[in-house]
Formats: sequence, structure tokens, C-alpha cells
Amino acid sequence: MPPETIALLPAPDLAAAVDRLHRSDALLAVAVGEHAPPALLAHVAGEDALAAALAPGTEVRRAVVRDHDDRLACLRAIAATAERHTGIEQCADELVTNALYAAPVDAAGERMFAALTPQQRIAWRTDREVVVRYGRDGTRFALAVRDTFGSLDRARVLELLDKGLHAKAPVEARASGAGLGLYLVVTLASAVYIRVVPGSATEVTCVFELATGGAAACRELAIVVEPPPAGASPAPPARRSRTARARRRLALRIAGIAAGSLAVAAGVGAWLTRPPADRPPAVATVTLDSQPPGAVVAIDGVPAGTTPAIVTSLAPERDVAVTFELRGYRKASARLRVPALGESRALAQRLQRSPDFVRVRFVSDPPGAAIVPTGQQPTADRTYTPAELDLPAGVLHHFSLVMPKHAPLVIEPFTPAWGQPVVELGGTLVEVP
Repeated sequence: MPPETIALLPAPDLAAAVDRLHRSDALLAVAVGEHAPPALLAHVAGEDALAAALAPGTEVRRAVVRDHDDRLACLRAIAATAERHTGIEQCADELVTNALYAAPVDAAGERMFAALTPQQRIAWRTDREVVVRYGRDGTRFALAVRDTFGSLDRARVLELLDKGLHAKAPVEARASGAGLGLYLVVTLASAVYIRVVPGSATEVTCVFELATGGAAACRELAIVVEPPPAGASPAPPARRSRTARARRRLALRIAGIAAGSLAVAAGVGAWLTRPPADRPPAVATVTLDSQPPGAVVAIDGVPAGTTPAIVTSLAPERDVAVTFELRGYRKASARLRVPALGESRALAQRLQRSPDFVRVRFVSDPPGAAIVPTGQQPTADRTYTPAELDLPAGVLHHFSLVMPKHAPLVIEPFTPAWGQPVVELGGTLVEVP
């Protein structure tokens, strides 16, 4: 193995790892420590990283996912095996969902489900399968998700990680979409290995330390792109069709509306093959938003995501209580009548600033410094200057601005007063050789 294949870093630093991968296409992986771990070496060598990450003899379970129902069953099984480890469940959901709905492309390379909403696409599937493998030993849980499209590439992986690293607002573990899913996977797992055979397969393997129940510092990151095996024939274009449940549901609706009508019966076949946008699933749709966005929403005390959010799991035609919570703002409550099946209703809540928080704006020259509590190491979900944070009033705060190849800028400890306007802090970072 050429020496430049794997770079070793002294400490976990996702930004530095991504930067090293940007510099050279010959660099396949980045790890923390003096030696590359066995699972990473196995992955780079084309062997099974999942098996290498677990203790010898560990049982590895396998699931085949073809549609939304399979996805739910697989995620429930993973959650039971992982014993409700939040990071594992979030990564599994992200990877399986992406393999089902983001990876599939048609003969022209276009995303097959890109034009569908999340509610519409669950009624559809392709003729390909997603293979999920997972196992746990006494200290680790390993998960591998493989699709048969190979539509991911190295440039796209680095682009998504850059997007998450330099987002204007902090990326939280409950966020998803807009290309943030892969970034969240990397911040939740201790190791992420990506292998792509263009046009044939993508497999993402994640390793989790069971001692941590949430986010962990990623210590190993690998992106390997390899050519298809010599003589391999390209796979035929994937086909899209409705799921069996969706077909049964549609057939029952038609039969109920026009039982015994020959004209309707003759048109069933054509109706079933219409584009999915024509016939979304019959659900009661509630759209929740806030100003500003990003509030945590609960419906009758049950978490329902962050705004903007689309909820389709509520029983129709009943009243529910909705709460919105966002750091720096007062908690807001509202009541909403869930619409009937097939209908939608929207609720937009304006949030008021809380007097218990003061907005602090951090700036630096040059910009792009990580904002970290003084004395602590930067984490993968850090925030970069310029940025505004809502901090508790009446509390002493210690922050530093950190940037590679610059001396840390330690900000003088400060205590924002109640009702104080926006405070701006920062300065010039001194470059060091």
C-alpha cells in the first residue's frame, strides 16, 4: 500500500481530515493515531470493514430492504439490537432512506425520486434491493448499507461534508435533508468507510463505540472509488413501480368509489401507472413552520421534528396541541385542527425573543474560525465565524476562536446582562508558521 494512501492525524478534527482529502485524490483515508486501525486497512484493501471492526465470531445480521415497509422493519430491528443508541438509529435511518430514495438513478443518470415529496415517494420503489448488515460485540456496533447504483462519488462526498462544516447555522443531530445527512453520519459515528463502484454499488460502513449514546468524534474516514470488475456487464436501467401496499390501497379506493362500474374497472390499469404526483397517499397533512425556523416541535407532547416540518401521521379531524421551542426564544403553544384525509393545513408560529438570552456575534479576521468554549477541543458540529449565538444572560462565558495554522484567540470572559442588545466579540487571528 503506497504511504500516501492513509494520512494519520494527531487528534480528531473533521475539518482537517476533509482538507487533507481535498488536497490529493491519491489519499483514500484519514485516521487518528500512530497506526491505521485494522478495519480501515481492510476497507482500503478491498476487504470487509464491518467484519474487521467487530470481535471475531460476532454474529452479523442481514436484511434486504425493497420498500418503505421493509425500511421500517429493518430500522426497528437495528434499534432493538443497538439498545436505543440514538446515534446508531439516526445513522441507520439516514443511510437506508438515502439508499432507497436518493441513490436510484435512471438510464440518463437522473435521480428517480428527486421530484417527489417524502410523503409521495414512500408509495414507490425500484426493482433493486438495498442490503443492510449489522452486528455488535461487547464494545462496538457496526452497520453497512449497500445500494446497487453507485451514484455517489468522491467529489460529492467532500462537497456534502464541506457544506455541513461551514453551514451558516450549527447543524444539529436531528436535522436532515439539504445534503446534510452524510455530514451528520460522520459526526455521529466514530468511523465511516465509503466504497463506490460507479454505476454498480455504493456501500457505507459505520462503526460506533457503544460507550457513547450520542455524537462521537470521527476518528477514521475513508473514501474508496474503484472500477467495476473486468468483463462485468453494466446493470440494466432500474424501473420504478408502486409498492404492493400502494397498489392494494388504490385498488380498494377505486372499488369502493365505483363498485360494479365497468368503465372504472377498465381504467384501473391506466390509473395505477399515472405519475405519483397525480395521486399522493391519502393522509392528513399538517405543515408546521416558525419564524425563525429551526424550532423543536412537539404535538400533544410527542416530538415531531424541527421547523419547517411536514407531519402525516396524525389521526384526521381532531384537535391537537402544538409547542415550539428554540434556544433564545420564548416557548410558544398553539392548537390546531388536523384536516380530513387527503387535505392539508398549515400553521406558522412567530417566536418572541426570550429576555433570558443575549445574542452574541462572533467575528474574526480572517473569517472561518471555529467558536469553542475555552479549554475544550473543537467538536465536529462546531460553528464558524462570523456567527451569532444565543447565550444565557447573567452567566460568565469563556470562548476562544480556533483556526488551523493560527494562534488561538482567547476572548476575555464576559457576562451578558439581561436585555442587553447584540454583543460583538472577536478580533484578528495571528498566523503561525
